[in-house]
Amino acid sequence: MRMGPMVVAGIATLALGGAAATPGVASGRAKLHVCADLQLQRKHSTLLATRVRTNYGCSYARNKLQGLLHNGVNRIPRSRAHSGHWGCTSGDVAWTCRRYLRGRQTKRIRFVLTVQVGGDSVPPPPTPLPTPNPLQRCVDLWNNDLVNRALIGYHFYYDHSIRRFWVYQLPSGRCAFIGVVPPTDREYGNDGDVSVLTGGWAFMADVPELGDPKVVQDQATANANATLSGDESVKLD
Repeated sequence: MRMGPMVVAGIATLALGGAAATPGVASGRAKLHVCADLQLQRKHSTLLATRVRTNYGCSYARNKLQGLLHNGVNRIPRSRAHSGHWGCTSGDVAWTCRRYLRGRQTKRIRFVLTVQVGGDSVPPPPTPLPTPNPLQRCVDLWNNDLVNRALIGYHFYYDHSIRRFWVYQLPSGRCAFIGVVPPTDREYGNDGDVSVLTGGWAFMADVPELGDPKVVQDQATANANATLSGDESVKLD
């Protein structure tokens, strides 16, 4: 595993003052004993505490280190005398951290802190761009043709009360806009527009590639996927 550059923060000493003993914690006069290393994985770095020495119980010391290092080296709380909170100061190569109370500070945790930039973290894959809807090309073709909208679009909206379209592409790439109308419509089988490859539009009944225009019109209700607005523009669902 290839690691990023490492910054050694040094040996940190954490101590808790006060005469009262903490349940399950070694006496303040007890000799420091060895605890296991601690590794914290963050988004863009790994914090590694080694050579851990403490006169607390190892479980307590580990939990305390996790809390102090959780937000990274730059967010370790700084010391405030008599605050009753944990705080840390740093020397040339060492951190000293303890709970600041009145009285003698005896209980402590010592460790060497190494920051591995990058660490084992793997950046998340980039969010894939949404796949463009191929039918949007057809809608743009319709909406940008103001003459067709003013003539055929107006005719469909106001004369035939078309509000829904079935928009799809023919094998040739031509765009079909098939209106949703009742079977009693006077132009049933021709209430639709199909683009012409060389430019312009044709009524659906005049496009052999479409197939039987009445059969196609029959399918419009079940396949409707766009709305025709009062300004004759079309919007996909």
